[in-house]
Amino acid sequence: MGVPRPRGIRGTGARGHDTVEASAAATEESGAAERLMLPWSQLQLQRYEVESDPIVQLANEKADQLMTAAVYGATEVVRELCASPRLHMYIDQPCGDDGKTVLIASTEAGRTEASILLIDAGAEIDARDADGRTALMAAAWQGEVNLVAPLLSRPQHAANVFLRADNGWTALMFACAEGHVSWVSALLEQLTQGGASPEALIDLIEYEERHDGRSAIGLAREHAHSELVSLLEARLVELNAQCSE
Repeated sequence: MGVPRPRGIRGTGARGHDTVEASAAATEESGAAERLMLPWSQLQLQRYEVESDPIVQLANEKADQLMTAAVYGATEVVRELCASPRLHMYIDQPCGDDGKTVLIASTEAGRTEASILLIDAGAEIDARDADGRTALMAAAWQGEVNLVAPLLSRPQHAANVFLRADNGWTALMFACAEGHVSWVSALLEQLTQGGASPEALIDLIEYEERHDGRSAIGLAREHAHSELVSLLEARLVELNAQCSE
């Protein structure tokens, strides 16, 4: 059983605000498709009801335990928590103000073994934190080469390399900004083995983010990561040649 959603509570708020939402009849009569906002008192009541639900409290408690174990590399505790039949209740629960899931935090902390346990246990690969970053982006930023294959080769749902964080960057762009040559090489090799087309790889390397006009190779040049620039330029030559065949 998953974490319950807030149950609708019809209380009495400030004068003139005692309606949860406009009725269908009223909407049709007025010709407007407007929904009335819940009064603040009702919103607070809903929040209190959800947070005080024993199931929600249990999920939050287990999520905190799993987060602490994963970030500190307590793999046996992670293994034990991942073996729970109620794992689905908390494995993808965002924790803290930054909204990180356990997998994102574990990857960011460089806990490879714990991260792989979470991936194998079914953690949502493309879950995002408050800044729109995924576990693959965290691995890219930290240069965690050993997590490239596990994140990209999960059956049925591999990480989406084309996703962009709120700042417009892909995982490859994060890695290029930091100059992680081995990580970039591993990513491109994994994608090639996975059947990615030359056109898709060229787009991944050269596509300019619309907000600031940056691209993966552009970031490598901007930060003077010469070895990485050489690697990407060589791959572009190969990929363009394949497109011409």
